[in-house]
Amino acid sequence: MATMATANVLLYYNLNGMPYETENLEAFTQNLKRLRELSEQADDASLSEQVRRLDDAVAHLKNLPQSVADLRSVWPAYARWLPGLIEAHVHLEKSLSERYGAAPEVAQAQSGLHVLSHDIGRMLLSYQMASFPNFGGDIWILDEQALTALDTDIERRFAELAERDGGIAEALKAPLRDYRFVRRRLLEPAGNWAPNAVALYLAKTLRTLDGEGRRLGSSSPG
Repeated sequence: MATMATANVLLYYNLNGMPYETENLEAFTQNLKRLRELSEQADDASLSEQVRRLDDAVAHLKNLPQSVADLRSVWPAYARWLPGLIEAHVHLEKSLSERYGAAPEVAQAQSGLHVLSHDIGRMLLSYQMASFPNFGGDIWILDEQALTALDTDIERRFAELAERDGGIAEALKAPLRDYRFVRRRLLEPAGNWAPNAVALYLAKTLRTLDGEGRRLGSSSPG
């Protein structure tokens, strides 16, 4: 959810896609609201603080153009404010990973789904950042070698999960198909950016993987 919140914020402001769409504004608003609710339920001060920082970083984006007509007057604001959003996201992801690591041990298949979802989320955010004009936060964008290595890991994890657990093999077919549909764009964008299309397919992939992970968790004994 943290990944999709950040991705939807980037989509909303990305001039190389379809910026200022109400659908993306509503999506990241709901994502942030749900993150606040979950952090309160978890009663984790550190996690709540990281969610607050992400909230603040999104609020600071009011300094970005809010319509195409505003662009020229505040163009430098992209390089100033967008890196703060990603930095807040990175810290939140770190807190979430630490919390996941401290949780009781889960089944191997459930853990594999979590890692696979996390890796695809990294691929999605890197693409969104790379496609953004005047982003100013290149240190977070995966280079060609890192992208290739991550893609290899993702393909391997899909194959291992399907082979290891016949019960989820069928459920993995659709997310793998969606990932492969945009795979070439992820690895070889060549300036032909399609952030909205990539986000659409990878969001479907993430929802399916996360849903399957929750299903396995709820069906675990105890």
